[in-house]
Amino acid sequence: MTDAEANPHQTERSAGEARLALLASALGLLFAAALFYPLMRGNLYLGSDLGAYHLPVRAFYSHCLKEGLSFLWWPDQFCGYYIHGEGQGGMLHPLHLLLYRALPLDWAFNLEFVSGYLIAYGGMAALLRRWSLPWYAALFGANGFAFSGFTLIHFMHMQAIAIIGHLPWMLLAADVLLKSDDGRALRKAWAALALLAASQLLLGYPQYVLFTLLALGLYTLAHLRTAGITRRILMLALALLVGLLVAGIQIVPTFDVLQTALRQDNAEAWRSGSLHPLNLLQWIGPYWFENRMGYGVPAHEYGLYTGTVPVLLGLWLLIQAPGGSGRQRGLAILLGAQVVLALVLGLGEYGGLYALLAKLPVVGSFRCSARHIVLIHFSLAAMAALAATRLTQDRDTGKRGVLSITIAVAVGWAALALVLVLRATGPAEFSEAFTRDIRWLLAGPLLMSLVAALLYYATRRPASGLVALMVVAMLDIGFYGLPFVSNHTPRSSSLSALELAIGPELPADFNPAQSQEFRAHGNWRVARLTQLGLPNYLGYVGLPPAWELDPNADVTRRLAGVRWEKRPLHATAWTVHADALPRARFVSESRVGEPAQVLSGQIDIASIAITEHALALEAGEPGTVSWRRDNPGDVAFATQTNTAQLLIFSERYHPGWRAAIDGSSVPLERVYGDFMGCVVPPGHHAVTFEFAPFSLRLGGGLSAVGLLLLAAGCFVLGRMEPIGSRRSNRS
Repeated sequence: MTDAEANPHQTERSAGEARLALLASALGLLFAAALFYPLMRGNLYLGSDLGAYHLPVRAFYSHCLKEGLSFLWWPDQFCGYYIHGEGQGGMLHPLHLLLYRALPLDWAFNLEFVSGYLIAYGGMAALLRRWSLPWYAALFGANGFAFSGFTLIHFMHMQAIAIIGHLPWMLLAADVLLKSDDGRALRKAWAALALLAASQLLLGYPQYVLFTLLALGLYTLAHLRTAGITRRILMLALALLVGLLVAGIQIVPTFDVLQTALRQDNAEAWRSGSLHPLNLLQWIGPYWFENRMGYGVPAHEYGLYTGTVPVLLGLWLLIQAPGGSGRQRGLAILLGAQVVLALVLGLGEYGGLYALLAKLPVVGSFRCSARHIVLIHFSLAAMAALAATRLTQDRDTGKRGVLSITIAVAVGWAALALVLVLRATGPAEFSEAFTRDIRWLLAGPLLMSLVAALLYYATRRPASGLVALMVVAMLDIGFYGLPFVSNHTPRSSSLSALELAIGPELPADFNPAQSQEFRAHGNWRVARLTQLGLPNYLGYVGLPPAWELDPNADVTRRLAGVRWEKRPLHATAWTVHADALPRARFVSESRVGEPAQVLSGQIDIASIAITEHALALEAGEPGTVSWRRDNPGDVAFATQTNTAQLLIFSERYHPGWRAAIDGSSVPLERVYGDFMGCVVPPGHHAVTFEFAPFSLRLGGGLSAVGLLLLAAGCFVLGRMEPIGSRRSNRS
């Protein structure tokens, strides 16, 4: 007798699970096709930060890699900027180095965009399988996490998606470290956790690394009763420390940039990005708000909606938890606790903890506490997968199942009543936030009732009920998130298409040769114009630099060489400033003073410099400067003067710059507070400025130490006695 004949019910169940797994994978592929179809046609998503920041940065990065130039310093933003230190380019991440060196810009950009979703999908499926969930549940959860409301409406923050996509992989590695007794498995998990932590940090968005650490901390706390837990926690902590060291080549430069970055007061940063409690209504009616998303600006930062199916499945799972198996019950409670904690932290000032957290080092410097909700999206996707497993493995849902469904329906319609009251009698800001369209008002509770009915049906007929829930879940989140993505029309990234699209916005008298002498000042589209050779006076980055001068003052723009300006910034025509000072020039007089003297109009900035200490200059006609090399972070001039004069280079001052005359180092002078220069003796000379920051060398040294510790750790773990065998010997 075959196994199938001996156990026909088991065979039927396996076939049903296989069909559900096939459905879940098909739904994921269809959703991915809808999201990535424009990219497969060779276009790019350029909405918001993608076009204003990520593409210009990567165009510069790609050019430098292909031409063998340094990409540390970006001369086309903020009069020069330590762009590697800012971090979001992930310029020393191995994947980025490979993509942008080997592939055309548009291919590399699209692959980087897609990779974040693939990392999240694969990691979630692998983690749920590690939790002993069947394939259909693991793929269902992977769909819910990779294509969540958060990842869709934060599509312009592709670094954030890639970093948080590491979360399930890191939890998987941590689970092995906390539970396994197999020496080889422990060694692999330890190395994987260290490398994953380093990968996250090299991607350059440390706030999302913090969210991962929060989830890892909760997961570790849930295993405090595990045998040998002290040793296991030490292994886990050491792996994270090694990962931190490996990423030193990014972390130290980022800390360098932070020292001179313009940031909000910590408490104000937390307050301004708090998730307003009104957004809790999104769980029932995401379309109740006039903007079809949520309450607050920008709306995408407050996108709490995870889909109705995960919310109801999560609620049902928690109510069912007391009757579940030991591990699944523990996971359900852990994930539920994570939802609560992430919500409290995301509420910011409304959650009661923001004043305390704002005082903490590192943590307090991050803004927009609402971003903690990414952990809610992750947790509910995992809870939905656990609930799907519970539905098929435990038919005895009893009264608790009916209770959870009843609660959901009642809350849905009660919330609608609350919205109607707020819209009619609440403050004006609340009243104006809600839609007047009755169809959208009814959509939330009607969908909640439909999903509740399907859930009840699934408790009676799990196979067909789960099919309906899976389909509704993808349709629901697709209807919510994909229109937001498609509103940012994908466009071609080729240089010819770029020239046709925004080339007409270049100043009429501009030619690339003038980029050595003058800059432009306009709206965010000027960042795109840097791809056509137009340098930008200011710019758009996550950590904008602080100024000693007032960047909005006419005199500052003149010093910076702003020849072309849009007034106002969204004007269509350029104002030409004929008196703009060139990027490189000589003056024969300097005064010790404060930058404020420049703003007061007390000096003639065309002939007098303000410096930090007295310089030995000699009167005479200004010398001549000829450009010999103008590469990022590597500039050379041929100069001729009759007297000792100050060569002013209106690139942003940073202590990482080095000046040399005829190959010999000379002191770098800080000029007007924000720019730099050096004293040049009379005669003909070759003057060079090179950007070689100590922070990069220090960070590189730490990375080397981290890699050595990684290798040493793997060697030691390979020779250690497994934790389980030590416990067996003691017994």
